[in-house]
Amino acid sequence: MRKSERRPLGGWWLAVVTVPMAWGLLALDPFPTWTRAVMRTAALLGYSALFLAGLASLWMRELAQRFGRPFIRLHHTLIIIAWASMGFHVGSAIWETASLSVLVPDFSSPLMFFTLGGRPALWLFLLVTLVAVYRARIGRVWKRWHLLSYLAFVLVSLHALLLGASFQHPAARLLPATWLAAMLLAFVLRRRASR
Repeated sequence: MRKSERRPLGGWWLAVVTVPMAWGLLALDPFPTWTRAVMRTAALLGYSALFLAGLASLWMRELAQRFGRPFIRLHHTLIIIAWASMGFHVGSAIWETASLSVLVPDFSSPLMFFTLGGRPALWLFLLVTLVAVYRARIGRVWKRWHLLSYLAFVLVSLHALLLGASFQHPAARLLPATWLAAMLLAFVLRRRASR
């Protein structure tokens, strides 16, 4: 991409405005137990990091210039935060239910599958991460597999909308809907740019 074709970072206003709003949602509903506090805080931190990592893919060169680091380092930092947060989220769910069943996708109905969409999303993110780690061995096809991260984000967003305690207030539901729309737009723009 030539210098004249670079996209400005103006689209980052969405992240600058909505990520702090997401954290404000935690104040709307008190935590009934410490496990719920860990579960909700970790979920929101992981969801925020995944959103930022995906959105950042639109401004790889610009962000590298702005932060003085290669884009991949920024991306990996956000992914590490997301994985740590997912670990705390899932760990607290296992602790609360005393069951590993929270790791198993629920295929009993489409509604339950999407309500518990974090379960299949976790496995998709694991696949995407492994593909990225072994990309040198896999070859160029790894990029196609990496696109599954967008599908995983859709599942996480549906999980947030249908089950997430932080998003049960009517106004709060706009946030995951906005992030989902932004991520789908990012996917379309990335696909168009790669052609």
